[in-house]
Amino acid sequence: MDFTFFQQRKNQKYLIFVLMSALLLISIVVWQVVISREKEKKVGEPRVLPPQIKIDLEILENPVLKEFHVFEKIKPFEGEIGRENPFVPY
Repeated sequence: MDFTFFQQRKNQKYLIFVLMSALLLISIVVWQVVISREKEKKVGEPRVLPPQIKIDLEILENPVLKEFHVFEKIKPFEGEIGRENPFVPY
């Protein structure tokens, strides 16, 4: 069954109509979902604020923490860095 040029254009017009109606239907559904969520936010329960965070700095005065020692600074490397050929085994 051979299709002529005009029959193909007619089929494309139907496909474009179906595509546009599907996009319109999807956009209406999405729009309704967005509006319903906004209404739920307005009517729903009030927001609950997160609890306030309070930092207790008195823990740093603990005598156990005062026993810790500070590390000594590491001196820079003295000498030659690397090898001529790093792939040669030792």
